Amino acid sequence: MPGQMEFGALRDVWPHEAWDFTVWLQENIEALEERIGIGLCDAEREQACGSFSVDLVARDKFGHLVVIENQLQRTDHDHLGKLLTYMSMLEASTAIWVAADFRPEHIRAISWLNDSTPGNFYLVKVEAVRIDGSIWAPLFTVLEQPSVDLKAASGLRSDNSNAEEERFDFWSGLIEMASAKSQFHARLKPRSYHFLKARSLKYQGVYFEYVLNQSQAWVGLYLDKGKTYNEAVFDELFEQREAIERESGLIIKWDRLNHCSACRISTVFDEGIKTMDRSDWPRLQEGLVGAMTVYEQVFDQFLPKAISRARDAEQAAAYADNID
Repeated sequence: MPGQMEFGALRDVWPHEAWDFTVWLQENIEALEERIGIGLCDAEREQACGSFSVDLVARDKFGHLVVIENQLQRTDHDHLGKLLTYMSMLEASTAIWVAADFRPEHIRAISWLNDSTPGNFYLVKVEAVRIDGSIWAPLFTVLEQPSVDLKAASGLRSDNSNAEEERFDFWSGLIEMASAKSQFHARLKPRSYHFLKARSLKYQGVYFEYVLNQSQAWVGLYLDKGKTYNEAVFDELFEQREAIERESGLIIKWDRLNHCSACRISTVFDEGIKTMDRSDWPRLQEGLVGAMTVYEQVFDQFLPKAISRARDAEQAAAYADNID
């Protein structure tokens, strides 16, 4: 006999959009790909996009970038603007907007974008369901998707192969230039993504990253182990920011990213893949590599103390949870 389906409040199941739902979706991306009918892999959370962070960036089966924006409430213009901004800056071929409820105006806007642009846009409604008291799970319903036949008939294409080839060539040149300088560069492989990231060999939850967008590029220290840990490491480093900036000689941007679970520390270069000729790439590559080398050396002096404080904070939080 069929069980009884029960619908729950999304915020009760996933209290925080970034820390709970987005993390769950990253780890269970196949649940979404089954509903929309395209393969998704290599999902990454909180990827840098200018001064913003994308909820999820993944790859389709052809290797093209897919932007995923989550909203556990009714859609608004702010998230529509973010979706379009992320898609254009990352030159993604596909955008997926997951939300609890869609305004008719936004459904119509996405339908128009599917009909009039080379991009592929999906609207996916998410609900929390369970059967006979089982574990809560998301129910995805596709409300809008691209018409492949219409795009083919109109000559519209979503092929970003040229941009991806440029990024691959840029990263290849950067790695070749720097591979002899540090262990970090020796481990990197060129990709067509807009970023290169490598986990620190010495410090848990610490990543070093390069990011290349259309008009900006930067190097950064990315903290992604858990909110309590990330913020404890970040706060300790931030307290030492004057010494770090003096030691590095770099202008450093401190992004605690309170709306996210991760934290980022970066140095930005106001040049990108679309603002330069290929002949100018070595200048930017040299600047990025130089800054990354400084990051490795300088933060190696300050991270041990910061991580020790973070572990203390984690233990204190775990103890408080047990007491409760």
